[in-house]
Amino acid sequence: MKAKLNNEVKEAIRHPYAWPGGYPLAVLMADGECMCISCVKKEFKYIAREFHTKCKDKQWAAEAVFINWEDTDLQCANCNSKIESAYGEE
Repeated sequence: MKAKLNNEVKEAIRHPYAWPGGYPLAVLMADGECMCISCVKKEFKYIAREFHTKCKDKQWAAEAVFINWEDTDLQCANCNSKIESAYGEE
């Protein structure tokens, strides 16, 4: 499970839009916050460390890669920038 999620996070860093469709991706963290792919890339050393430790720091533990379908108010917990939505009206 951890290895699969680790690979999904790495793939999202390489390709920040889902294929097919081109939908914007984000990462849900264990503390319930979301991070934009740009911040995930910048902070990957902390996120990767959590894949290999038993002591979880929920701030850096990735839980899922997801598509932000409609939430136009979703912000990155790290940089506070808006996380692009696929279908949300501005």
